Amino acid sequence: MDLAEEFDVDEPQLIRQLMSLGLGHNRTEIVDRLGCRPGGIVDLWQRLAADRAAAEIWILTIRGVPDEPVHVSIHSSADDAAALRDQLLARATSTDTGAAPVWWCIAGRSPGFEGGETTSGIVTVGT
Repeated sequence: MDLAEEFDVDEPQLIRQLMSLGLGHNRTEIVDRLGCRPGGIVDLWQRLAADRAAAEIWILTIRGVPDEPVHVSIHSSADDAAALRDQLLARATSTDTGAAPVWWCIAGRSPGFEGGETTSGIVTVGT
């Protein structure tokens, strides 16, 4: 992006400034108008934005399952993460550990993007 060079700032900085001035609503709108440096971080963001779902990963975290106090795994879909969560919760409920909480969280994230989808819960297992 020639403007970034002219003002001696990096592209993400320039995009944030242009958005703060109301000259664009989002990164994609600004890049569509002004372009970006091929191979740069903004170019990567734009390519990821073109197919965000393909770049999305799902992280499963469970704390409190017997014999596995902290479990962290990465999945290609929310359904895969939920299936493993259900297996681990079933294993926890089949073990007599007394009344013990099991905390779980499934978070969907796309590299290069802010935010995402997160679900979580606490299950008390045992008697």
